[in-house]
Amino acid sequence: MTSVPSDWLSWADFFAKVGQFLFGFCTLVLALWAAIFKRKELFRAELTKKQLDELEKVRVALQSVFFDLYYISTIEQVMRTMGWNMDQLKENDPESWGQYQRYKNTSLDLFYKFSDANYYLFPEWIEKERRKQFADSMKAFAPFTLIATASKSQGERETYAVEITKIKEYFDRALQTHA
Repeated sequence: MTSVPSDWLSWADFFAKVGQFLFGFCTLVLALWAAIFKRKELFRAELTKKQLDELEKVRVALQSVFFDLYYISTIEQVMRTMGWNMDQLKENDPESWGQYQRYKNTSLDLFYKFSDANYYLFPEWIEKERRKQFADSMKAFAPFTLIATASKSQGERETYAVEITKIKEYFDRALQTHA
């Protein structure tokens, strides 16, 4: 059996340690690269998913407002006929009260989303000008109270309903193009 000189062993040990250092360094650089660049891709993918979810929620909310819009004047007429105030409506007709509250809260939520030109949960391919146009049509009904809505003429309510339908159709076309 031949013996290996001790200086060769020290060189072998030195190269082994340098190899471990380089392997560890490359692993660290790869981990940093993944953390920096892949995180951005992951964030973009998650943001896109949230934006699509938000568009679905907005479309459902628009449908709800469209439906409730036609009942608001009826609720107001019932209140006037019966001589009720809001508390009495809530007590005597909780279904109509709930429908009115849903209309008001959903409309306010949508109004703030459409009015904010920088709302980040709308994808960039949803035109800001189109969103602003719809927000402007909503302004006539703000603050979405019973009186503010019921005081509008039948023609104004129908025009608003047509605008709701148009924005829903715009979302559908945009989703078909970009999703």
